[in-house]
Amino acid sequence: VMAKKRIQNLLKPNRPVIIYYGINDPETGIYPYTDYAKKYHSPIFESGDEAAIYLAKLAKKQNWNFIYKRHPMNRGALEIELPENVILSDTLNIHDAVDMADLNITILSQMGYEALLRDKPILMLGYNQLRGKGCAYEAYEARDIEPTIEQALKKGLTKEQKSCFVRHIAQLCKYYLYTDFTNPNVLYGKPIEE
Repeated sequence: VMAKKRIQNLLKPNRPVIIYYGINDPETGIYPYTDYAKKYHSPIFESGDEAAIYLAKLAKKQNWNFIYKRHPMNRGALEIELPENVILSDTLNIHDAVDMADLNITILSQMGYEALLRDKPILMLGYNQLRGKGCAYEAYEARDIEPTIEQALKKGLTKEQKSCFVRHIAQLCKYYLYTDFTNPNVLYGKPIEE
């Protein structure tokens, strides 16, 4: 509650709120940043912090509120200098963060699912399971980021995106989730033979 109130007091009124969720670079596959990382994980940014700095510059230019919520594994001393318009909030509850955002952004965090489950738009700057599913805004070249943010702020989470997300979750349940043999009363997904 304290973190939420502190953040709300720092926000410029009547301006969009964009929250960028950092990632645990080594665990996501983008560190070290190699051709493989660029092809399969993060086509633009070599680190989560690099994306934060880039987005902060866009936010300053457009007069958007910009909150950077680092990944819990990346908390501690900053190794980079953030622009002055960045509101850094490591302690803000993720659900409060999603709810206060007009747009949520990440490279490839599972925060995309958190946003969609709470009926909030998400912009993906890298590749995860939401890629190409039609439920998220996607920008995989630097020149596409700003216009995609503007579009997402204008349209929000669309009916089509919601429908695509429901389809995506149904596909996950049908093809990727399996029976929990620790509890024989819980059955879902494919039969074990498949």
